[in-house]
Amino acid sequence: MEVTQNSHHRTQIGLEFTRSQGTNMRTPDSYFHDVEDRTERFSLIAFVMVEEILQECEFGQFFLAAKPGVCPKDRLLCNTSIPGSCRMDFNCEDYLKCCTFACEKKCMDPYEEPCMLPFKRGNCLTEVQRWYYDFEQHSCRAFTYSGCHGNSNNFLSPSDCMKACELIVKKGQCPLFPYTSRMECPEPCKSDMDCLVKEKCCDSRCGFVCASAWTVKPGFCPPKPQTCGRINKPRCLQDSDCPAGEKCCSRCGLMCLEPKK
Repeated sequence: MEVTQNSHHRTQIGLEFTRSQGTNMRTPDSYFHDVEDRTERFSLIAFVMVEEILQECEFGQFFLAAKPGVCPKDRLLCNTSIPGSCRMDFNCEDYLKCCTFACEKKCMDPYEEPCMLPFKRGNCLTEVQRWYYDFEQHSCRAFTYSGCHGNSNNFLSPSDCMKACELIVKKGQCPLFPYTSRMECPEPCKSDMDCLVKEKCCDSRCGFVCASAWTVKPGFCPPKPQTCGRINKPRCLQDSDCPAGEKCCSRCGLMCLEPKK
């Protein structure tokens, strides 16, 4: 690692990584640095330049800042931990972050919901039974994991899989206007799991944000007509605007209708 500082406190760091065989992990193998004309150098294998990621630097010690993005919430209480494939964000390639998820540290895409990923076997030679969440069927299924290069939709047991993923789609309906402020955008979300108990992750002008869910009554709205002579003024916005068991349905404009069972 090489450290230089100018009057604007701009820092450049040289890091060298080796890739551990059979994993995605890149480990700082050695480093050299120059602080106040003191230089310490070790043997190097590969070299990567990283700018402005030094949070604190003392002679013989350095700290790396995290990459942008937010890791998904870890949803399991783990009695045992699995050896991870990373220790910090800069062990991971490109924009991936080192996140704790499903009882192990792994390189993850901070902009994806793990439980919505297709299962990925990987390309190593080990055969281990694992479980993934089938988002379309809302169930956990077994698959054979090769031991490396999979993704985060990978759990040790079906119970861990369900605990981590069963609430990524909550009951209820997203409101038409998921936030009230036109000036500020709320924190983004990737799935309902990122939101409070009574909120859902809803599409909006700001992207996907958490919003209070509307209650959905049982049944299905009648089919929409093929064509509409005109669009009527809406008489409802959500099911709770309608009396008794009627639902708010789109039929040349929003109106309350008896649902089909």
